[in-house]
Amino acid sequence: MQTLVRNIQLNFATSEKKLTVGNLSLQKNYINILETDRFKERGFLCTKENPSLQTQFDLTGAKDCQLISFDKDFKFMTIQYYRSHQDAPFSFHITAPYVLILPDTHNLPIQKTHFIALLKYPAIRGAHHIFATDAEKVEILAKNPHRFYISEYGVWTLPGSDRLEILREIYTNALQEQNEVLCQRIDQVIEQLKVLPEYQ
Repeated sequence: MQTLVRNIQLNFATSEKKLTVGNLSLQKNYINILETDRFKERGFLCTKENPSLQTQFDLTGAKDCQLISFDKDFKFMTIQYYRSHQDAPFSFHITAPYVLILPDTHNLPIQKTHFIALLKYPAIRGAHHIFATDAEKVEILAKNPHRFYISEYGVWTLPGSDRLEILREIYTNALQEQNEVLCQRIDQVIEQLKVLPEYQ
């Protein structure tokens, strides 16, 4: 079964860097980068099921990022940059079997990359909470689980006022994005939870 995130190690000329990134198996020849919004802060690794397939990476509307390509042996091939000030629709066509997409906030010596390694150290507990979309988080909170994970370092919250605050933060984001359906759903969940004893 495909995991939501995976641990990798970038190996440079004189150093290395371990990262936890999103994990995406590509089964088609087109992907809109905005579909991976849940990983926008940490980046993600695309693995093609058909290594010879040329895939179009549509970056229209995305934030600044870099696309790092690796061959079937995980050796560095090339790097391509996307800059959000480019107003016209923009995309890259890439044939490489592995493509690592990182936001420009990562301060790494990418030009000195030698290869990428896929690590097998333990998966992040609660990854399905931490890396869920806002809509998915709302539905998880609606079920009122005993633990709701908010950090990859094992931090979680019990049922209570902290969760209502999380929902209000998601509501603020949804309101800014004019997502009326999500706003209405959050209102429903807040009212549903507030009547429970642990939220009093």
